[in-house]
Amino acid sequence: GKEAIDPATPELVFERLKEKDLLVSVEPYPHIYPHCWRTGDELIFRLVDEWFINMDWREEIKDVTRQIDWVPSSIDGEQHELEWLTNMRDWMVSKKRFWGLALPIWVDEETGDFEVIGSLAELKE
Repeated sequence: GKEAIDPATPELVFERLKEKDLLVSVEPYPHIYPHCWRTGDELIFRLVDEWFINMDWREEIKDVTRQIDWVPSSIDGEQHELEWLTNMRDWMVSKKRFWGLALPIWVDEETGDFEVIGSLAELKE
């Protein structure tokens, strides 16, 4: 329940680790952290589970892309899309951002099984 950027947080973490006899050593060490290009704020790494779409079917998508009538033709949308598809890795769809997508996926925390809801009718079931 503490802010990671609160200056008091590291000391609280050290105290908890000491209580559990998990702290080996504390010493000053210079770190270089990434910073937000807009605000200059330190960025904090966190380990989270993410959802990806396997892009092994990119060639099929490229075939469909070639069938689209891109308007306006002056921006060459087809070429941009084909380049994006050629160079992309698996597509992460669960970005943990306040403007990200709400994914209709429910996970059973005991079994790890999950259910993806594909429509409003399915959700009502």
